[in-house]
Amino acid sequence: MIWAQAVAIAPAESAEIEVTATESRVGYEALMAGDNLRAIAEIEANRSLAANDPVRLINLGIAYARQGDEARARSLFEGAVASSDQMELETATGDWVYSRALARQALRMLDGGDLHMARMAAR
Repeated sequence: MIWAQAVAIAPAESAEIEVTATESRVGYEALMAGDNLRAIAEIEANRSLAANDPVRLINLGIAYARQGDEARARSLFEGAVASSDQMELETATGDWVYSRALARQALRMLDGGDLHMARMAAR
């Protein structure tokens, strides 16, 4: 469940959420649609996101995990845990959670094999 000024991992049963331009720039719409390649392209093209921005790292991690690149996903999630930038992120369910906690949750999901099936995204 991941979201900040634009991030969230949202399970498939989450309610539909209106997507804003900010959500699009962090790959939210593409991730929710299951279009991981488009999400990766959108996030990597967004020069307003710092390399260590937790939203960027978490959403890229989700996209790469769903593409089967678990090593790269793990590295991105670990980067979000270690990032000097920590922020509260709004989940798709409306909960507010710190980015490090969300990144740790993503790592647990990756370890449990749950990340491939989950519909997640950042907005």
